[in-house]
Amino acid sequence: MSHTDDRTPSRVPGKIDERPFFELRVGGLHLTMQRPPYRLMTLAATALTTGVATWITQR
Repeated sequence: MSHTDDRTPSRVPGKIDERPFFELRVGGLHLTMQRPPYRLMTLAATALTTGVATWITQR
């Protein structure tokens, strides 16, 4: 009787995931990001939070 464990990860340890984080294709433009831009996302979240806090306190 064969038993498969559902808890077994589908990825092989040590194998690099070849899919890009983000891929955009529009006409002749092809933009690919291999990994998330953490610094840019942190900067954008900080700016948004600061802007919202300033807007709320100045009402």
